Order: sequence, then structure tokens, then C-alpha cells
Amino acid sequence: MIDSPEHTKEIPDLPLEQVQRIVDTYVLRLKALMEKRSHCYVLLFKNYGKEAGASLAHPHSQIIATPIVPQEVKGRLQAAKAYYERNGRCLFCDVIGEELRGGERIIEEVDGYVVLAPYDSRFPFEVSIYPRDHSHDFTTMTREQRRGLTRVLKRTLSRLKLLLEDPPYNFMLQTAPNPVPRPGKPSYCATLP
Repeated sequence: MIDSPEHTKEIPDLPLEQVQRIVDTYVLRLKALMEKRSHCYVLLFKNYGKEAGASLAHPHSQIIATPIVPQEVKGRLQAAKAYYERNGRCLFCDVIGEELRGGERIIEEVDGYVVLAPYDSRFPFEVSIYPRDHSHDFTTMTREQRRGLTRVLKRTLSRLKLLLEDPPYNFMLQTAPNPVPRPGKPSYCATLP
């Protein structure tokens, strides 16, 4: 997906209206891909900079749809399910609540989102953006939630660009597996726990 008609402008450089178009297009493309029963999981990602794996110079994002749920996603779903069965609460909502109470890793809480540096960061300067209210599916966001994400995404990437002098980065959108039932499968996908 091409992010901008301007060859040298990335999300931090674009006007907010263009970033809004990008986020709205993400939602439209994910919805369209999830209409196909053969797509168990849809992953949206952006690699910025050669060191981050970008293969094209023009600003773009990528979306792939797979017939299986990737192992990493499956593992997170299994952990969340086990946590819910033990505690009767959402793991991710509890993590966000605990981070907000502690406050030390919170970058900002604004526009319906919490931006934080994860406790278990796998990479230097890793940042996570969570919706403030429980939500498992990116494609079900309201217009106002998409506006909030647009502002938070642009602000977060702008801060990283300024602070780290335009570093290469990757971002991934993690959403629920495809809820469209597959023929003969009563649950979302045969590969889910």
C-alpha cells in the first residue's frame, strides 16, 4: 500500500489528513481481506529504512493474509485465554491498567490510546500503542477511534524520528484473527487454540 504520492515523505512528515487516509485505508484493506474465509490471519506492517528491511524507497506499508495463525500470535492468544480462564479478566486490559498505575513506562495517554515502553521490550526504543478501552479487532474501530489512532501514530513516529535522528523502524498492527467462520470449522480457524 503506497502511503503518500510524495516520494520522500513518511508518516511523521505528512499532514494529519494524509495520515488519516492511511489509517482508514488500513481498515478498509483488512476488512476486504478478512471477507475471504481462506484468510485466517491478516498482518499489516511497515518497514522503514533499509536496515529495517524496506525493499522500496517509496513510502509504503504492506499487508499479508495467511491461511494459518502465526505461531507468535497463537502463543499470545493461548496466554490470554489461560489468563482469562484463571482470572476472569482480559490480560491486555490488566497489563494496561497496571502500567497506568505505575506510570514509569507510560509515554502518553491521549485520544483514547495508551503509548508505552513495554516492560519486556525485545528491541531498544520499542513502543506499544494500545486502545484505552478493550478492543480486539482493528477493523471495528469507530471513526473517532481511527482519528485518535491517527494522531497518536503520527505523534509517536514523529517523536522517534526527532529523538533518534530518523532511525530505521518496523511497526506491526496486531489484531484478532479473522472472525469469518471457515466451512466445517465452528471456531475462527483450525489453527487457533
